[in-house]
Amino acid sequence: VKDKAEVINMVPAGVEPHDWEPTLKTMAELQKSDLFIYNGAGMERWVDRVIGNLDKNKTLVVEASKGIELIGSEDGHEDDDHGDYDPHVWVSPVNLKKEALNVLNALIEKDKENEQFYRDNYEKLAASLMKLDADIRDAVKNFRSNIIVTSHEAFGYFAKEYGLTQIPIRGVSPQQEPSPAKIIEIVKLCRENNVKYIFVEKFVNP
Repeated sequence: VKDKAEVINMVPAGVEPHDWEPTLKTMAELQKSDLFIYNGAGMERWVDRVIGNLDKNKTLVVEASKGIELIGSEDGHEDDDHGDYDPHVWVSPVNLKKEALNVLNALIEKDKENEQFYRDNYEKLAASLMKLDADIRDAVKNFRSNIIVTSHEAFGYFAKEYGLTQIPIRGVSPQQEPSPAKIIEIVKLCRENNVKYIFVEKFVNP
């Protein structure tokens, strides 16, 4: 949107998004907004409560992941935070492009006079995501192994898109602590498959 709108990130930088809850101040800001964009797919466990308090005539609510085929949690049980599905849809550039299109359509609905501006920006973003997608597909051809070990189960859509196998240490929520048996199983798997790298993120228990 560049200078056509003021964009407020509800979840501050450097905060674990799985744990974050909106404050009263954030709720008050949100009630003044024209658009509320959230990821969906169970990522924001607080969202139903928030949407219930919004004036739908003023604030257009956009679930960015709408229409994307969701994948279930690999560990097969319902996650406390997210329900049955992996919410991390955006880790696939192909899905992120679909999310961007949902946002584009909402922007046009709210601000028709700047439609062409938004469309042009969307096309630039879509082109860069498709270039990234092509680069990843090229890179995957030369991978010695298609196994990726991750700190929590956040890369399912990436793995599915590019024919990789994700081995998560934790479940969909980074708070799920792995059992000793699970850790032994992962160590064995890493040794057997000569896995050299484990992808971790900033906020998880080292």
